[in-house]
Amino acid sequence: MESELELIEKLKTLCDQRGEEKQPQESAVILHKLGRIYRQKSPDILSLIRSAALFAAAKLRKPDNLDEVNDDLNELCLHLLQLSDCKDKNASLMDISKEVSQKVQSLRNQTAVELQTFSCIESMDTKSAQICLERQRISAVRKLLGTITQEYVSIMRFIAQKVLNIIGVPPYSTEFAIVGLGSLARGEITPYSDFEHVIVLNDDVINSEGSETVIQFFKWFSVLFHVVIIGLCETIIPCVAVPTLHNSSSKHSWWFYDVKTPRGIALDGFLPHACKLPIGRQQGTTLKPWKTELIKPMFCRGHALYSAAKTCMTSMPKKLLKLEGLMTLKTTSKISNEFLNEI
Repeated sequence: MESELELIEKLKTLCDQRGEEKQPQESAVILHKLGRIYRQKSPDILSLIRSAALFAAAKLRKPDNLDEVNDDLNELCLHLLQLSDCKDKNASLMDISKEVSQKVQSLRNQTAVELQTFSCIESMDTKSAQICLERQRISAVRKLLGTITQEYVSIMRFIAQKVLNIIGVPPYSTEFAIVGLGSLARGEITPYSDFEHVIVLNDDVINSEGSETVIQFFKWFSVLFHVVIIGLCETIIPCVAVPTLHNSSSKHSWWFYDVKTPRGIALDGFLPHACKLPIGRQQGTTLKPWKTELIKPMFCRGHALYSAAKTCMTSMPKKLLKLEGLMTLKTTSKISNEFLNEI
């Protein structure tokens, strides 16, 4: 079996000076083999996620051995279910990805139709009329963004519920919420935006003897959630920071430019300046040489994670939220200082 470095050298011959693939079907064979190498690094979580992303990238490029690639991707998913010790070890994560893909495409089609109804701003006879017209357009854009945000939230809640059905009830029935950050929290999400988020837990976890068990459960929840998103085939390879392709510590190791994978719905990347996802930054940096995991208790003394951290989903303590499901977190809520120090 070829080593990772040997495969990288072969991949370089299939790319131009800018690191762009000349023959994606041929490079797919290399990506598939790299996926197998990272699959063998189990049970390392990052390696398994990288393996899924490499398999999905190979699948997207439709190589001659496409059936073999699909088999390896499905086997990886079953392996993850075994490692997570989930309730349903025969579930298909890729079937969930197909359902999600249909929902995403429906959202994009709906958004395209709405955009066509926007009239261009033309020059008006008076300044007041021009201002009035522009205000109407701004209002229409805000309304559309609100609709997109609701639909996007619904899709993420759908994935979360599917994964919960597979992995089972959290240990000790721990209450938790998935908190969306960035454009989702601001209500400015698009049908192609990535999903930056953290998982916050009930305060009771802090002093619980089973706190490590709870954290481990949500790590695997996050991994399965991530693989479902990767199954959409919209996660560009740089997002998972394969060291021999994209190593932030060396400019010479950052060479492969993934132009084939469409930029779409994905989770935040593994690069040190990113990592706004529950499993966080698993590799330390010069300034912060420790791991960062964004699965933490929620209400502690301190400041808010972000004033924009509004959107939550799944279950939350009833004293905090009146409804079930995905909803808005009040910006006055306080979150542990650990979050602030680690992001």
